Amino acid sequence: MEQAVVRGKIGNRTAVFFCWWNLICVLALPTATIVSHDFNPLFSAPVLSIYTILFLKLWSYGDVNRWCRKARSEENDVFVTKTPESRKRESTPSRPSALMSSVTPSSGKQMNNGSGTGNTNVTASTTTLKVSHKNPQGEEVTWDQTLRKRKEEFTKSPPIGNRRSASPNPQGRQRCLSSDVERTRPARYSIASAEQYYNLLDAIDHELHSSIFSGEMNDLGARRYIAYPQNVTLSNLYYFIFAPTLCYELNFPRTLFIRKPFLFRRLFEVIFLSQLVLCFSQQWMIPTLKNSVTPIAESNFSQILERCLKLAIPNHLIWLIMFYCLFHSLFNLIAELMYFADRFFYSDWWNAETVPAFWSKWNIPVHRFARRHIYLPLIGCGLSRGQAGMVVFFISAVLHEFLISVPLKMPRMWAFLCMFGQMPYAYLVHRMFPHGGAWGNLAVWITLIIGQPLAMLFYFHDYYLTHYVN
Repeated sequence: MEQAVVRGKIGNRTAVFFCWWNLICVLALPTATIVSHDFNPLFSAPVLSIYTILFLKLWSYGDVNRWCRKARSEENDVFVTKTPESRKRESTPSRPSALMSSVTPSSGKQMNNGSGTGNTNVTASTTTLKVSHKNPQGEEVTWDQTLRKRKEEFTKSPPIGNRRSASPNPQGRQRCLSSDVERTRPARYSIASAEQYYNLLDAIDHELHSSIFSGEMNDLGARRYIAYPQNVTLSNLYYFIFAPTLCYELNFPRTLFIRKPFLFRRLFEVIFLSQLVLCFSQQWMIPTLKNSVTPIAESNFSQILERCLKLAIPNHLIWLIMFYCLFHSLFNLIAELMYFADRFFYSDWWNAETVPAFWSKWNIPVHRFARRHIYLPLIGCGLSRGQAGMVVFFISAVLHEFLISVPLKMPRMWAFLCMFGQMPYAYLVHRMFPHGGAWGNLAVWITLIIGQPLAMLFYFHDYYLTHYVN
């Protein structure tokens, strides 16, 4: 369909309609299959999760291509209004120019490396490529695109671990290797030629690996750099589908080789931790859940609380193990196999002092997707930040309930209420602990330790009564 749009066979509005129709079918068909057949929830839940991830990926893919088409049409409109003398300058794509504009073309320039004791020698050399572009009249315009290679040599400096940043800002210590080198999003080789897409990128300041300093990486990025519509290929789409990210980009950051020791460690962790979770579930959680059916049926709140606290310990251990197995072991395993360089899958959520800080740190791929494809577009439509955040939590709550109710075939709304209830709970925590601190962090951990086992008890009780008692 995207290729048909590029060739001009269908219009932009028609493409958007078919894109959303395809997204609805991606979720509707597996849902109907699971509901109409008697599958085990241990099978149907992972399958439905895979289709939900595919739904979000195709959503991002369609949005980015639509932004690129919009930027391309705007560039063509500007081209028509310009004089013949200025057309050649205006027809140059803005993103490749911005990509190299963040590197100062100086040779042998001395820079402060952030430690106050050493110097950085920055040398730049250039490579010229022939770039062609067709204007709205069908004429092909060719120009020379200069790509600069940057090399850095740190001299007269102590080891990195012994450096002290002169900046009082704690974030300055994290960027000691690139304190004076301008860290802009065009310097990532991970951009598209759409202005809206460029503005909606979620910049993460402490992604040190995303800065490209070596000439080897510059050469590799220049060879692999693509612009719309060269990205509309099956290979590009399938790479994004299997990549451990939900946000599509025309040019992802890449690694140069596969680290086999790192790869085998992550593979061993995935196998061992998955078996450990299975063992804890069978030997620790299932007996406790079975013993909680009678107290819930009799509305014995003291025993319900006792079962909930007894279930909190194994549930929390399993949740931590699954988090490490998924976000660290499995995602790094897939990224290493695919030469995917962006490994920022989670942040220090365990130190979160507010509820919104926790939800923005513990699942970075979903947070980036929600911010770029839901939150920021809603703000662009005129909604306030609070209203846009409420819509984001509502969509997240619907998806959580969808992923639990459909495999269990029990629409009980417990997951929806627990997820959507995070907003009033976050407001309450903010009113009680406006400065966060240790008490704010304690409030975050209470929801993790108590909230999840309570919802699990209710779902297991209803499922047990429906399938085994009745």
